Amino acid sequence: GDIMKPGIVWVFIIVLIAVFLVAAIKVFAPAWMDIKDFITTEGRIVGGILLLIIAALAAWVITKK
Repeated sequence: GDIMKPGIVWVFIIVLIAVFLVAAIKVFAPAWMDIKDFITTEGRIVGGILLLIIAALAAWVITKK
């Protein structure tokens, strides 16, 4: 139906990615702060970007025809 238009699907995917990013940062930030020598703020940013890339690839695979 009308709900499954590509624009609406992409908005839904972006919202899901944002929710997962926020949840991942909140869950893993304390553990990452304990390993200050290994993971820094830059590490969190790189992790977030990698997560976005993986999510975008997954969304593309799921939505392609």
